[in-house]
Amino acid sequence: MPETARQLALSLETHRNHYLFSDHYLNELLPRQAPWREAETEAQQALEAITARYHEVAEALPHYSEAAAEQEWIRPVLDILGYVYHVQPALPGAAGTPDYAFFADETAKGAAAPRLGTAAFWETALAVGDAKRWDRPLDRRILDGAPDAFTNANPCFQIDYYLRRTSCTWGLVSNGRRWRLYHRDSSYRLDRFYEVDLAQLIEQGEADAFRYFYLFFRAEAFQPDAEGRCWLDTVLAESRAYVRTDSTS
Repeated sequence: MPETARQLALSLETHRNHYLFSDHYLNELLPRQAPWREAETEAQQALEAITARYHEVAEALPHYSEAAAEQEWIRPVLDILGYVYHVQPALPGAAGTPDYAFFADETAKGAAAPRLGTAAFWETALAVGDAKRWDRPLDRRILDGAPDAFTNANPCFQIDYYLRRTSCTWGLVSNGRRWRLYHRDSSYRLDRFYEVDLAQLIEQGEADAFRYFYLFFRAEAFQPDAEGRCWLDTVLAESRAYVRTDSTS
């Protein structure tokens, strides 16, 4: 690779942490931990599979409707990442409907299905997700004449709303290019999130950089352990502990 091209690749953003975690924790401490090393092979395989799918649909993505973008791009990525999900699960008395409820496995999803449309449906959901058309702005409302005003609402407002109407701690929202995580404790601020530009990571093709997407957005990141804590919970807790320790040193 020419030196100028190599420098450009190195300067590309691997992730965008907007006040959710500790930047030093993500950039310096996380790459030294076991999960980072242990995910190397799986992350490479996921990068190859997602890249192959991206090359199949990249030219069409900007022209797809929201539904088509979900079907042709977002759901294939979710499948590669190992998710089990129910599509457009109704929320009782809610202004809108999220696109996804994520579950630990098919058994958990099946057990929740008879309670669809009730608050009890969400009791075993690991996270709530919402999808937008390709590259749709995630920080502002749009005005395109859709009859349902909630459809055009600010996506970060929507995911906060869904987090508060469900029992989920984590929320995921994506416009296909950008993938974001929100936590219920801070989602009401709207500007507290962790984001990755997946298209850029694919074009960059660097496995280490891709791990900042894979580790945080794979289904395993939401799976609770015996104490009910998932990997994302651990990262958030350790990140906050680091900030407190650093501020008193």
